[in-house]
Amino acid sequence: MVLPAFADPKTWDAPSGQQFSLYEVIEEPQDNGLLLRTRFVFEGEAIAFDPWVEAEPEQDMAHLCEFYTLNMVQETKVDMIIVSVAAEPTDFGVATPSIPQVFEAYSVQDTTCQWEPF
Repeated sequence: MVLPAFADPKTWDAPSGQQFSLYEVIEEPQDNGLLLRTRFVFEGEAIAFDPWVEAEPEQDMAHLCEFYTLNMVQETKVDMIIVSVAAEPTDFGVATPSIPQVFEAYSVQDTTCQWEPF
């Protein structure tokens, strides 16, 4: 199920000072629980995306999981969250090699996001 991000789109600051906008939330029921995908867009010029990625964006990605995604789903039992950030919006599941993206997976441990390798 694809959910609208928010009726009133918001832009958030991450620890690096970079801003992100949430543009899509996708719920995927799994055998072992609910997988939630939150898809963000990097705010700013696309040319700045690569330096952000090279600066190791893990702290920003974890921040987007913990402080935005978990707050958004407070009443829902979510087992896994995948946070993605793209240089510009893309269609989910469609290969777009010209648009850089980064992904991180997190399991939900109480009220925190625990990074999971995938």
